[in-house]
Amino acid sequence: MAYVGAKDVNDLMLLQDNPKLVQSKIIDYIIDLKKQDLSIDAINLYVAAIAKFYTVNDVNLNRTKIGMYMPKRKRRQQDRVYTTEEIAKLLQFCDERLKAVVLIMASTGIRIGALPDLQLRHLQLIKEYSL
Repeated sequence: MAYVGAKDVNDLMLLQDNPKLVQSKIIDYIIDLKKQDLSIDAINLYVAAIAKFYTVNDVNLNRTKIGMYMPKRKRRQQDRVYTTEEIAKLLQFCDERLKAVVLIMASTGIRIGALPDLQLRHLQLIKEYSL
């Protein structure tokens, strides 16, 4: 409401006769939110509330077109492989049991949630390397 200068809900309903104008105001609002560097989840929340308001009040919006202006989801956390130096530093502080866990995880890429289910019978002998 503050973005379009509306004082109350009735001011928002003055535009209901022209859904394309409402749609363009929503798109402008999305662009403004992107310039403010808000997260995609915050923008989704704001736009979903606006879209629901107009849906309840029988204003048909082209949600596909509005969705094209939504920001793309980007990964904020970069996954990477641990370096051998980082693994060696970690092993300095481990007892024998924890060293085995760290080395299994580092060499196989197994996730921590799979470790409790791991059993000795799951291992296979590799004769070529005597492993």
